[in-house]
Amino acid sequence: MASSFGKDWIAENQRRVKLLSIWYLEDGRDNPEHPKHGLYTGLAILAREGKLSGVLADTGQSTAPLNNGK
Repeated sequence: MASSFGKDWIAENQRRVKLLSIWYLEDGRDNPEHPKHGLYTGLAILAREGKLSGVLADTGQSTAPLNNGK
């Protein structure tokens, strides 16, 4: 069965997964003692606030898509 999603969508989704994975590690959520261990909730907010911005420089990603015009 062929996917109904285009290559652009797949590439964008892979970019999001990569960023979330990096942010998860940068925030220390891989540590079982972290209060949000196992959760990805709020990571984009932390990046938008600049608390995880170093990762964006490392990946060459822009924060513009995170701001959604805000």
